[in-house]
Amino acid sequence: MAKNLKEKKHTLFASFKCAFRGVGEAWISEKSLRIHFYLAFLVIILGFIFQISRTEWLFITMIIALVLTTEMVNTAVEKILDLVCKEANGEVRFIKDLFAAIVLIAALGSLIIGAIIFIPKIAVLF
Repeated sequence: MAKNLKEKKHTLFASFKCAFRGVGEAWISEKSLRIHFYLAFLVIILGFIFQISRTEWLFITMIIALVLTTEMVNTAVEKILDLVCKEANGEVRFIKDLFAAIVLIAALGSLIIGAIIFIPKIAVLF
């Protein structure tokens, strides 16, 4: 029995290629995602400068992944809603606002974690 296109399995390489293409397309189209990536890069640099502990690296890595993931999920949901619902309505606005709030909560959590880790290290300098 011949497989149709929907049943065709991707190779592991092809799956990674699709995933990286998705990151690239999100990078190009989403300014807020670029801002989150830049801030993550800054935090990683600060982590090396202040020689944070392994446990602190775990928290930093987890929160960076969480913020970037929520931002990309938010983008995907917005794109889906734009495709499905051509006209603006209160329910679409509510869903978009809700997903934006999810990103906001993750970002605020990252700010708190960053403050807990870095403020004591910065305070020692003064």
